[in-house]
Formats: sequence, structure tokens, C-alpha cells
Amino acid sequence: MTHPAGRGMAAGRTAAGALSWSGAAQAWLEPGDAALPLLRRRAALLRPESAPRAAFPDRFWLDACQDDLQRALDLYLNGEFLGWGRRLLGWPMAAPRSGLRRTLDRAWHLAREKLLLLRTGPDTGVPVPEQLAALAGLLAPRLESESDAAPAASLDAIAVWTGGVPVLDRVRDALGDRLAETGSLLLVHGSVADGTATGFSDLDLWLFVSQRALASPPRLAGLARACFGVLRHLYDHDPLQHHGLLVASAADVHRYPGTRLPVAALRRAAVLTPASAPPPVLRPRDASLASAMLLLNTLSWLRDPILARRPLASPFAVKCAVSSVLLLPTHYEGACGRPCYKGDAFARVAPAVPPGVWSIVEDMTHLRAAWRYRPAAPRRWLLAALRNPFLFRAAQARLPEASLAARCGATLPADWRPRSLALAEHLWRRVCESATT
Repeated sequence: MTHPAGRGMAAGRTAAGALSWSGAAQAWLEPGDAALPLLRRRAALLRPESAPRAAFPDRFWLDACQDDLQRALDLYLNGEFLGWGRRLLGWPMAAPRSGLRRTLDRAWHLAREKLLLLRTGPDTGVPVPEQLAALAGLLAPRLESESDAAPAASLDAIAVWTGGVPVLDRVRDALGDRLAETGSLLLVHGSVADGTATGFSDLDLWLFVSQRALASPPRLAGLARACFGVLRHLYDHDPLQHHGLLVASAADVHRYPGTRLPVAALRRAAVLTPASAPPPVLRPRDASLASAMLLLNTLSWLRDPILARRPLASPFAVKCAVSSVLLLPTHYEGACGRPCYKGDAFARVAPAVPPGVWSIVEDMTHLRAAWRYRPAAPRRWLLAALRNPFLFRAAQARLPEASLAARCGATLPADWRPRSLALAEHLWRRVCESATT
């Protein structure tokens, strides 16, 4: 999903022209915003193209363009792109195609209308890697010139993966030559990297696409083919994996959007395939508004009366719900300007939350530790063979499991939604209070 920093937020400015939390709070961070209709609020936040150009600082539009480029690159390298799915699998790829096409169209629209980088966007017949290379070439100078004053973070001190997890050895073998050719870098992070993995853990991989690959459509297309082949290893490791490779690129180094993976989390990662070029030096951008939006999105999801009436009928849905609730402290810390590793967020946030409200995090943590879902071999092979989140989710939704609690080893508390909502609202109120002080 694209990071929504700068989308539809009528934020004020400080004297230096930067974002003003106070101005933003007056427009959309009011604690009483629950009274606003959900659709109206989301439309105002997520459709910046309908708002006057002068209502937003230039950096909002720059962040939006960068996020859409990153999202399109993420979609492309994770198999949700034109052509290859049809040729390799023989299946129609309408959903992935429309997802990538919408993202590219939006990226070109913002670049053309809001940043005035070019007069016309590309014809729809232009190959995707050429569009991605062109967008990166247009945005890179602006991103460098608008670099924030945050300290730079080098990745050269990150440890090298020493082995011990067979699936990572397979990933390294499949991608190593292609990454070495392009000077790109692959890291493993999360619980698999730090040795705390449970049956709930998926495979967290961070791919840094070098300038050599980003500027060359043929190299980018070759990297996409290799990444598409790797996806089956991810889904074989965890058929409920709800994301593919997390992608960043050379276009991001001067304003690294760390909402999905903060630099603090990268420092705990391990290098799976060392790059042939020096590791990147990242200068993080301010991600507080983007993190606040992620917190708001989860809050809106928990408040949604329609979704509240739908039971979580599959292991995939249960796992997504647990993951979303456990990310709330991380989103909160990011919204307060303190992006951090998820485990550190728990330790920081717990003392500021009443025990009765925090108890849902403890229950979800226990569920995570007890999780033991593993589908039968035929289904696991099918889901791994799909190698595509869109198709995988569609198949999972159409293959309901009997005795969900028995298959997963744990089940959600009956009151998980209201208790999760209480936590999200508590954290949101604290964000609003900090924004107005």
C-alpha cells in the first residue's frame, strides 16, 4: 500500500515552510473527527488532486510522487505487472494489472500537475520498466535537493547472514547473480533475522534497487523476472504471507520513506546478498504524518460497522488482523516522530497506556506465539505456485478452512475488535494532543 503522506491534508506551515502539526491538527487531527462520516473523511485525505494546488506545501506533492514511484516499483518487482503473469502462468492478471496501472497513472498525474516535472505523461503503450526509469530520473534531482536535515544512516555495519534457514539459502541462490550484476542489495529483517521467529512469522526481505538497475529498463525487467521466481519460496515458507519483497531504490536515498521499514529496523537486519557496490547511505525524511495516516487507517478499519459484522473466516484474515493490531504501537511512535523497531515500540508505548487497554496487545502476542497454522501439502503447493498476492488472497478466500481454531492453534478473543478499537482510539487521542501542543 502507498504511504499517504501529503494526501489531502490541509496542513499549515511554519515560518520555514515546513509542516506544522498545529495547522494539520486544525484541519484533520481533531479528536472529535469520529463524528465525521467515514467516506467523507477518507475522500478528503486520499484525493489530493481534487484540492487547490496552493493548499499544500510542495513537499507533500514530492512525498506523494515518491511514494507512488516506490509503490509501482514494489508492485512490479513482486509479480503484479503486465505480461509476465500471463506468459508464465497462463492466467488473466486483471487485478494486478489494474493495481499497477492505477499507481503509475497517479504517479504521472502528480508529477505532471503538481510538481510540473513534464508536460505530458507517457502513452499507455510504454513498457512499465521504461516508465519506472523515467519517473525515477525525473524525481531523483528533486528528492536530492529537498533532502531533510536528518542524520545520514549507513548500512555498511550490518552483519552478513551466516545461514541456518534453508529458505533463505534458496532465495540467495536464486537472486544472488542478478543482484551482483546490478549492484542491488537484499537484506533479511524481522524475527527470522534476529532469531525470534515463531510459527506466525513470515519472511521479511528488503530489496534495495541500485541506480544501475533503476536507470536501465532491461536490467530492471531482468530483476523483476528473478524476483518473480523468488516469490514461491516466500509463500512456501509461509502461505499466509501478506506481503512480498519490501522495495526501496536509489531514488529514495536522499529522502528515505521509512514508514514501512524504519532505519532502526534496518540496523537489525542481515545482508543476504552483498552488493557489488558500496551499501547505500540513507537520509530519512520526516514520516510522522505518514505514520499518523497509517494509524488513522487502522482506526477507520476498526470503526467500520460493515466490516465489524463480517467474521474472520480464514487463517489469512485472522493473521492480517493480528498483525494490524500489533503494528499500532509502531505507527504511534512514528506519528510522534520516533520511528523505531516494532519490539522497541512495545516497550516504549506500554507504560503510557492503561493496563486494561494494553491487554489486547498481550493477548495478540500470546496468540502469535501459539500460532501453528500450516496448510495441507496440496494447498501449500498451490498457494506457493501462485506467487502473487492478488491471486493468493483470492484463492485463500475461496478455500475456507474447517475448524479454524484447531488448525491455527489459537483463536482471537471474542471481544478483540472493541478492545483493539479502544487501543487505537487511545493512541490516536495522544497523537492529537501532541499535535496541538
